[in-house]
Amino acid sequence: MPRFLSSEWIAQAHTTAQASATLADATADVQITIQQNVTDTPRGDVHYVIRVDHGRVEIAEGVDDQATVSFTQDWETGVGMSNGSLSAQDAFTAGRLRVGGNIQAMMDVQQAFTELDDVFVELRLTTTY
Repeated sequence: MPRFLSSEWIAQAHTTAQASATLADATADVQITIQQNVTDTPRGDVHYVIRVDHGRVEIAEGVDDQATVSFTQDWETGVGMSNGSLSAQDAFTAGRLRVGGNIQAMMDVQQAFTELDDVFVELRLTTTY
């Protein structure tokens, strides 16, 4: 069972995204790069990037300074959003999720990302926190 935000977890998220025909179909018309920053984790700050390019979805550790949009949250908020006990909207409204970059670009492709919950359900169920 991968630990949330470990290198193993990020690699599993990438493998899951690559294997999903549903996600490929949902993002066929999408091109966006999303920077995720999670602070104060047990292994320090964790940064990973989600790159979507017309049906190809890649997830990798690291920072992309040219990302279209970025999300920054602390460990507790990241865990809550990952396990479903906290919605991104509630985290944002409470000031626990900071958003940067081209927010409109993210809103324009939001519908494509509704598939994420179904695609990553198995990873969520096997993740330890």
